[in-house]
Amino acid sequence: MISIIIPVHNGAKYIKTAIDSCFAQTYSDFEIIVVDDGSTDETKSIVEKENVRYFYQENTGVSSARNLGIEKARGEWIAFLDSDDFFSHDKLEKQMKVVEKDNTLDVVFCLYHNFTALDRKNFSKPQLRLFWEKHLCVLVSALIRKSLFSRIGLFDTKYCYGEDTDFIARLFIYHIKTYTLPEHLYYRRVHDNNLSFQCHYDNQPEFRKLMMDSIHKARNRMKVQKKDFPLVTIVTPVYNAMPYFKEYLDSVLHQTYRPIELIVVDDGSTDDSYHYIEEFRHKLEDSGITVQLFSSPHRNQSAAINVALPHIHGKYFMCSDADDLLMPDNISLKVEYMKAHPELGMCRADAKIVNGDTKEFIGYLAREKDKKIQNIFDDCFKNMYYVYSGCYLLDTNLFFACYPEKQMPECKEGQNLQLLLPISTRTECGFLPDVLYVYMKRSSGHASQKRTYREQQQRVENFISLRKQLLPYCKVDSETYLKKLENYAKKERDGLYQSLILSVRKKK
Repeated sequence: MISIIIPVHNGAKYIKTAIDSCFAQTYSDFEIIVVDDGSTDETKSIVEKENVRYFYQENTGVSSARNLGIEKARGEWIAFLDSDDFFSHDKLEKQMKVVEKDNTLDVVFCLYHNFTALDRKNFSKPQLRLFWEKHLCVLVSALIRKSLFSRIGLFDTKYCYGEDTDFIARLFIYHIKTYTLPEHLYYRRVHDNNLSFQCHYDNQPEFRKLMMDSIHKARNRMKVQKKDFPLVTIVTPVYNAMPYFKEYLDSVLHQTYRPIELIVVDDGSTDDSYHYIEEFRHKLEDSGITVQLFSSPHRNQSAAINVALPHIHGKYFMCSDADDLLMPDNISLKVEYMKAHPELGMCRADAKIVNGDTKEFIGYLAREKDKKIQNIFDDCFKNMYYVYSGCYLLDTNLFFACYPEKQMPECKEGQNLQLLLPISTRTECGFLPDVLYVYMKRSSGHASQKRTYREQQQRVENFISLRKQLLPYCKVDSETYLKKLENYAKKERDGLYQSLILSVRKKK
């Protein structure tokens, strides 16, 4: 959905035209948010007759009004419209088509016309060419991914004008990927009360000063981010993931958090997985994500993760499967939680389960009782707790305190217990109620494979053996838990046998 944000101050004369141009759009999935910046004319009475979301604030300026609109926006994308301007009827549709072709874009501009009431003038601001010599574009012409504001910041309320200049300067300094449609889809009205044209933009020294101030501010913000926002490493083992790999990498690319280090280990794929990440790599690196790529003969996921472990540089790290998806705020919210709870060495969030073949929603991973558990070791050890590693964020130093050699036991069946069991004996695990991971349950997935009874038996025995191997790495009484494991193993074997009996009876 697109949230169209219209800031207005005493705009009764033209705002109806602006709103009508929104309702005339050929693209239908949008909401209109009008932020009234302390109007004293009939603006409110006009707007309240329209099917829009209306918010009022004391007169503090257009930047403040836009920031409030962003805060209230429900859409994934933001479009700005000044109250005295209007859209071409197909503006949003054409911009969304660009996004659909390349969803790595964060901003899609279009060209614009300036016009007077009699349409005698059609001119543009020469100073903008200092920024954008090939494409003449302004903030209000843009379609902007909402999560971008988490990365580069909101509008600076100290500017009474020039907030668009400040915004575009930050796009350059942060190397944000943009595109400009070579079509005039936005119409800017020029009149005596238009703030933009009251300001002396032709004064290039003043403009250059504003531009340099914006760049200096953005660079300072990036320095603060590097200091206050630690590096996070994502480890992703890959084996023949091509049908799903692009969607996964897109979900990494669109994380609202930086800095990120992505380590991909190709586990002997026979498809184009390895070559695809090489091709996709520049998109990730252009967006500020460091990429390390390794290849090894095919063994299993835990063996692939072992290849990555010595190369982790992040203060925190997580492992994510190449056929699942990360929600955009996966890392940012978990890092924020860890910074607020420095006593914890790990946290986890909820996830939704989706049928990977039909895309139908199945349910959520966390049960109500799961959300209250902070000491997850016993439940994980009993195999009674969700252990999908993409839901978790781990403190790297604490994890390597469990594995000083930076290698963990390998098992054909999985990697989650190796990642979570030892560290969960050294710290409690915080829980975020947010759904930050999408587990794609696929018929072709390892866990969904049809197995004979003997193969199922072997799988159960492999998990029992794995837990035995992990106990020396855990800060628990190994003898006590070996005895518990005997009881758990008996129940698991009995449960498998009972399922066999039931299946035989059904066939009869």
